[in-house]
Amino acid sequence: MSYLSNKAQYMCIIHRFLESRIDGVDFTAQFCALWKRDRDDAYAKKHCWSEPLDQQLMTGLASGEITKSEFSKRWSELWEYEEDISFVEMTDKIFSACDVFVADSQMRDIPTSSELEYDENHLRAFVAQVLADNKGNEQKNTE
Repeated sequence: MSYLSNKAQYMCIIHRFLESRIDGVDFTAQFCALWKRDRDDAYAKKHCWSEPLDQQLMTGLASGEITKSEFSKRWSELWEYEEDISFVEMTDKIFSACDVFVADSQMRDIPTSSELEYDENHLRAFVAQVLADNKGNEQKNTE
């Protein structure tokens, strides 16, 4: 499976969280499990390559042989998600936010919680904003 073939499942999890039908703990568990499975499936493609194509692209970017735009284009082609790169980027952002989520009950036990941690309200607001941004990007791409 892949991020894009699981798009409906991602959106279902996201909407259930935004509608408060699941809490932050359940959301992060479900979302991260799906994201990690898709990431691992994507990385499994590397075993079929005759050479490290991803490393070659990163080296080309670092050395200035290719531009950032060319790198982005070739990277999305390599990982086969060029048709909806904004969705994949959205899932990456949400995964990163889930990674810094701390359940409210855990935050009360921490004397000085970091500004880099999200409680459930902050996580919900972040996910809503990222989803809205992605919808805006989708509309721009169809115009």
